[in-house]
Amino acid sequence: MLGRTPVVKNIITLNIGVFILQYLTNGTDFDITRWLSLYDYRADYFFPWQYLTHMFVHSGFSHLFFNMIPVLVLGPYLEKLFGQRKFLLFYLGVGIGAGVATNALHAYEINQILNTAGIVRDNLNAENLVKFIETVNPWYVQNEGVYEQLMSYINHPDNVEYLASVLNILEGAVHAIVNMPMMGASGAVFGVLMAAGLYFPNMPLILFPIPIPIKLKWLVILYAFTEFYAGVKPIPGDNVAHFAHLSGMLFALVFYLIWKRKGLNNDQTYY
Repeated sequence: MLGRTPVVKNIITLNIGVFILQYLTNGTDFDITRWLSLYDYRADYFFPWQYLTHMFVHSGFSHLFFNMIPVLVLGPYLEKLFGQRKFLLFYLGVGIGAGVATNALHAYEINQILNTAGIVRDNLNAENLVKFIETVNPWYVQNEGVYEQLMSYINHPDNVEYLASVLNILEGAVHAIVNMPMMGASGAVFGVLMAAGLYFPNMPLILFPIPIPIKLKWLVILYAFTEFYAGVKPIPGDNVAHFAHLSGMLFALVFYLIWKRKGLNNDQTYY
């Protein structure tokens, strides 16, 4: 593994610094997690700068740790190959591109949810309501107070008070989806993984705890297939933005093809 290069070092330092600030400001009026995470354009806290800043915010230590490992391991090879300015452009461009693409997909999904919510509201019954909420926001039903209100409505569907209560639950479930934040460097990180796989396809890597080297090109293919399958067939409650990962890989491929066409790829012998 190459030693830390300047841009890689600064990226990791910035991510750690922002993570510390997240901890210090959590629950305050200056909670930077709220201001820097990426939201749907209809959300209460959406701001355009979040397309950039979301890639420096993480949901926890493990999220940060596992995102920075590929940057630390593979980033220096790309930075040495591209040069500092070109690598920084690549990293930020891929991260922003992944954020834009994922937010656009999220907006489409929210539109579908809003349309479905309108249908459920117009044809309200216990079965449709529970199915809708479990589909769009399964943890919401698990809330003890919400569950009790749903059961009250199911047992007394003609009760006006219970009806008003479940309509509030419906609105709350939709509001929670619209205001769900996206955060993390994953789009940029998967872009780094993809680019490294394109430029250094035969680089051997050892994945802990398997003590057998695997060529980087096979690892990239494995990750791409896994993320695609997980995105198409999500597990209930899965809050991982799998298509953000795929978007990062796609934008990395776009950078690679554009630079190759323009002759900007350095003329070197790769692994």
